[in-house]
Amino acid sequence: MAHTFSSFIGILTRRDTFEIAFAPEPVSENFSIRGGGDLALSSNAFIKTSEDLVLALSSAPLLVGREEELDVPTKILFGEQDEILDVKLHGEKFAKLSGAEIKILAGKGHMLPLTQPEECSAFIRNMMNETSI
Repeated sequence: MAHTFSSFIGILTRRDTFEIAFAPEPVSENFSIRGGGDLALSSNAFIKTSEDLVLALSSAPLLVGREEELDVPTKILFGEQDEILDVKLHGEKFAKLSGAEIKILAGKGHMLPLTQPEECSAFIRNMMNETSI
């Protein structure tokens, strides 16, 4: 099924899928080619993503409830209007349970490295400076 239909369906739904991933921000110019978006339309990408989902779901019970065991400096950068991951559940709740510091970008979505590269770079550099020996 993956080798027969996944690329075809991906092509048909590409525009909507990209818009959901970037919402509420516009899809980055040339994301399909320069950003690698079209690579996700291959049958192999569909198979690997499906395998990742199965493994994530099977390993989740081993991890959920252990957030407070994290013993490394942890910070989270999250888009307030992320349509892929819920900011309350995947951002704020995880931060509360793990003790991580969270920074939420107002009016931003899921694809922060592409839509907010300067903010992401500063966030990463700040974390590196705070944790370097």
